[in-house]
Amino acid sequence: IYLKQGTADVPLSVLAGGLPYDADTVKPYEGRNFALNLGQYKSRLAMGLAWFKVRALNGFALSGTDVIETPAESIPRVGQDGYVLRLSVKDNNLVDAYRKCSEIVRKGNYCSLEILSGGLDQQVASRGDL
Repeated sequence: IYLKQGTADVPLSVLAGGLPYDADTVKPYEGRNFALNLGQYKSRLAMGLAWFKVRALNGFALSGTDVIETPAESIPRVGQDGYVLRLSVKDNNLVDAYRKCSEIVRKGNYCSLEILSGGLDQQVASRGDL
């Protein structure tokens, strides 16, 4: 999906019901509609090195984001094949989230934009809209 022609392509996915975390896990993405997925890693060490690289190359692009689980506190979830590095986007704006992810991609790192549909307002079409 291209949101803007001529710019770095950012993979986009919709996660129905939010992110896969345990009930007792603190949810820093609560009330936020967008997450930046910075990749899946086989170990905490690989995840930590990737996080260091992304921060070093993209410090400005990461402003307005929070790490959902730091490499030190990350654990693999059932059905996942490793550790996933995700950032939640504070401003809840699709265009700004896309820009942040696009900047990360332009610097040579992986980033995909995840829409957390569980937090989005549901729009119901009325007869007048049909």
